[in-house]
Amino acid sequence: MQSICLLWLRQNLRTHDNEALTKAIEGFDLVLPVYCFEPRLFTKTPLIGAPKMGCFRTRFLLESLQDLRENLKKINLNLYISKDSSIETFERLIAKLPQIRGIYGQKEFASEEIAEEKLLENLARKHNLEFKLFDTNSLFEPEKLPFEIENLSDVFTNFRNLVEKKSKVREAFFIEQEKAKAPDLKNWGNIPTLEDFFASKAIQRQSPKAAIQHFGGESKALERLQYYLWESDLIKSYKQTRNGLLGADYSSKFSAWLASGCISPVQIYQEIQKYEENRGENESTYWLFFELLWREYFGLSAKKFGNKIFQKNGIANKETNGKCDLELFDKWRLGQTDEDFVNANMRELIETGFMSNRGRQNVASYLVHDLGLDWRMGAEWFESQLIDYDVYSNWGNWCYVAGVGHDPRSRKFNIQKQAKDYDPKSEYVEYWLRIDGLRNPSQK
Repeated sequence: MQSICLLWLRQNLRTHDNEALTKAIEGFDLVLPVYCFEPRLFTKTPLIGAPKMGCFRTRFLLESLQDLRENLKKINLNLYISKDSSIETFERLIAKLPQIRGIYGQKEFASEEIAEEKLLENLARKHNLEFKLFDTNSLFEPEKLPFEIENLSDVFTNFRNLVEKKSKVREAFFIEQEKAKAPDLKNWGNIPTLEDFFASKAIQRQSPKAAIQHFGGESKALERLQYYLWESDLIKSYKQTRNGLLGADYSSKFSAWLASGCISPVQIYQEIQKYEENRGENESTYWLFFELLWREYFGLSAKKFGNKIFQKNGIANKETNGKCDLELFDKWRLGQTDEDFVNANMRELIETGFMSNRGRQNVASYLVHDLGLDWRMGAEWFESQLIDYDVYSNWGNWCYVAGVGHDPRSRKFNIQKQAKDYDPKSEYVEYWLRIDGLRNPSQK
């Protein structure tokens, strides 16, 4: 009887550099990749009552799953889609397929994901199945870091200096296509539509004014990587342009594909290395790696501090006075504040599901330090709306801005100075506010 491994897919929606997929193919006769639409993804956030996964994120996910299914078929596999929770789905599959001998998947470090892992681990133990989770979305092998996780520095620069001196980015994982085989299933499940999750009147369409039309999937991620490094040479000026606000090319725009695991940080790092070998390295090529290190740092921080990243006092356990005023929050959310620079960024988010890094820092500072709102309200809104929502980077950055994260100093921005520095001709503000007549007359 041929052995089957259930491959539990979450934020690792790719065939390249996917350790769980590679090890499943190597260790079992047949591999059954499974994606489950966990019901928790479509509940409401506790403070502001927004959908935890809004339309933009959901559309990107559906596109990513369609692309993953097509790519899996190229290596003789397929993708099983379930609209039920992982525990319900896996119980059903185990009862149906007695050849199942193992469950492999991706390790996560946030509380909801950990709870799901424990349920499946108990299920595997009950049926005497092998259960393994792999850290598929990190730059470094956790066991080879030069420190124990409890000793992770509270200062990013210390972490960066240490890993750059003593750590080596892990190698990518590759699969032997001829070894991959899938079980014979009659029904692999249909990929849902947006209408399955949202009423038609609630479905948001990405504005044609969007800086980049984000399409989900590994194929699109690799296209963007090829374009940004090799076709356009944009990486060589990344450090100078990364604080831009308008257009598709001021930054890499890799974040959405990274967040969904359509591409891994190691793939990007290795491509940067190839670029440096062939076309030369400079401050900008390093700076893209520097940003990957920040992403790594927030992930490790979540592993160290657990649920503290979601709590009002944050990882610093520092008292904050932010209030939960939904009326004031709605003015921020809808881009109806007294600051046009804030409003323009919030309008971009509403219409596209994206916002620049510079914009995120400013609107977060404004919510926390000018409006005096609970920082978690902003974090929840970003979770709902951002195409590139990443649980660790999102909540880690909001803690940071609120002064309850790493390096807990005041992160208050002078919004008008920021606008003058980064939008001196008001081109960005005009682009997002002029059509709807949303500009504050006092600031024209």
